[in-house]
Amino acid sequence: MKKQNPKSKFKNKNIVIQRENAWQDFNYSKNDIITASIIVFSLLVVYLSFLCKHFFFDGLMYASIVEAKEPGWQTRLGWANHLSFNYYGHAFWFLLKQIGIERDGYSALQIMNSFFGAFTVGIFFLFLKKIINKVWISVVFSYLLAFSYAFWYRSVDAQVYPPSIFWLLISFVLTWSYIRQKSKLKLLILAVTTGLAVLAHQGNVFFIPMVITGICISNKNKIKDTIVFGLICGILVAVPYLYVLAYQEQTLVDRNTGQIELNKTTITNSFNWLRGNAGDYTPDDDKYVNNYWRPEIKNLFTDFKSTIWAMWFAKGNYYNYGNPSDSGLIWMTISKILFIFISLFLFFKEKIYQKYKTLFLLTLTWWVTYMVFVSWFNSGNPDYWYQHWMPILVLIACSLYEFFKDENLSLLLRKIILGLFLCSIIIIPVVNFFDSIYPISKVENNEIYARTLFIKKYVKKGGVVIISGISYSNPQKVYIPAFANVGRISFDLIFVYNSKEKGLQILKNQLEMLMNQGVDTYVLSEIFSDDTADGLKQWKVSMNEIKEIFKPYEFKVLGVYYDGMKVMQMFPKKNSVVYLRKTALEHYNAKEYNKCLDSFQVIPEKDRTAFDYKIIGNCYIFKNDRNDAVLNWKKALNMDPQDNNLKDILRKYGQ
Repeated sequence: MKKQNPKSKFKNKNIVIQRENAWQDFNYSKNDIITASIIVFSLLVVYLSFLCKHFFFDGLMYASIVEAKEPGWQTRLGWANHLSFNYYGHAFWFLLKQIGIERDGYSALQIMNSFFGAFTVGIFFLFLKKIINKVWISVVFSYLLAFSYAFWYRSVDAQVYPPSIFWLLISFVLTWSYIRQKSKLKLLILAVTTGLAVLAHQGNVFFIPMVITGICISNKNKIKDTIVFGLICGILVAVPYLYVLAYQEQTLVDRNTGQIELNKTTITNSFNWLRGNAGDYTPDDDKYVNNYWRPEIKNLFTDFKSTIWAMWFAKGNYYNYGNPSDSGLIWMTISKILFIFISLFLFFKEKIYQKYKTLFLLTLTWWVTYMVFVSWFNSGNPDYWYQHWMPILVLIACSLYEFFKDENLSLLLRKIILGLFLCSIIIIPVVNFFDSIYPISKVENNEIYARTLFIKKYVKKGGVVIISGISYSNPQKVYIPAFANVGRISFDLIFVYNSKEKGLQILKNQLEMLMNQGVDTYVLSEIFSDDTADGLKQWKVSMNEIKEIFKPYEFKVLGVYYDGMKVMQMFPKKNSVVYLRKTALEHYNAKEYNKCLDSFQVIPEKDRTAFDYKIIGNCYIFKNDRNDAVLNWKKALNMDPQDNNLKDILRKYGQ
């Protein structure tokens, strides 16, 4: 009988080998998916119903780029501190347009942020439910995150933070899961999502130490896995930044050679762009100086306050948008005391730092390393801290869950603690909504926006509105192009950068150019107001000089705002110089050269410009009258000796 190999006996038996599922943390039940979907949908309804109507310059700048309004907008998509945000925004704006939803850039960014915010909370629910397996606690804390002040406010505005928060949460969940179950694919995805988080906001580079901490405590191959993570994440971040530096901002292009080069100048220019507004180079020694650097011990307390402000809106906070009330301050103070005291009590009572050691370590590492960035850049700003509420709320939820499992405590005590805790939570969204979110969602609470919408009713797209840009009118120079779909000419921008004489000439030329080109031109009556007259005095410009420039024009009133401001369309007065010039150019464009000359002949010689004589010369050359053409071109060149094109024309005709 043949002797059987002892190893072969296992081949003849049905042995079931159960392999560890590296992705079991992401296997959610049908009910969990449905609950998360309900949360996301409900938040979208709330967020989109109360979009912010108070607009700020940063968001308006992003919106103009996203909407592709201005020439060269493609080169401005990349933004140093948050490289990917405008790309997301433009893609979302374009998508809305393709499905028939016409929105301005600011509204498109707000809608996009609402989606990012709502889906972030949906993922947060699934993460928390996976940890504690308690639906009601997971739902309560998910809505608490959604209606915490900074999270809510940024989800209805056009600022850069919601995409950043979205990728941070995904990376945090993946890090937590990687520690529990290793997977090469999971490490790859973690590197990608972390890279996307850094592209969403530069400051998230200080999130990376937390990820590396997770990799190091997960297995023995920590050095190898850290290198793999660093390479993938680094390449994902470096390539887009290098592309922007080389081909959009062109800070890597040497101005002397026109080639991409690495030298002191290009590196300095690139670093200067990358750091955004975080500091400056000293003019004498070219050394970098960070004016924001405040590494003081008190910043620990400052950043703790910033985190609190991110949850509770109240009078005296960093945020002051809306109508912060005295009653709201009282209720929020009660809420803070109850919430913080009970949270700390439960956290230490249940020894969460031991039972949920991994979560606690990741949260602590993220907090400490982020302190480096915040103390360096801008301490005391809740926008840089509200993402930390995600892991903090997870730890508090775990504390509550463990507390209710503790049978050593009486049921009555547990119910009392729960009641007080829920009361502290319920106060938060109520005050946040009525003291801030609701007031800033009303158009009538933003006077400049209300005025702009009124103006929009009477102007045609592609036209130009003339405003003062002085005093209360100052924000209109940003609002009108953003929301009224017209350009604007603002007095203050003319006289700030030019002398009085040059500024008046520029204004006169701009008005005539608009008339000559047939552009619909509108005027706000504010330009002739006493406020404007007082503001013009700083540039020694009188109201009489302004009125003299507008003397050749007449105005048709289109609408009157409740405060008396008139929206007027501007036309050249019949037989005025502007009217005659406009008529002449209409004949010229119609190739009616005799009629064009007749119109120009009516204009007094003292009012003729170099442009007039140039057009007159062109008319004569088209009539084959070379001598008169050259004669008028010479007059034009005498008035404008810098016209190189005219010099070439005269050379061509032997002069």
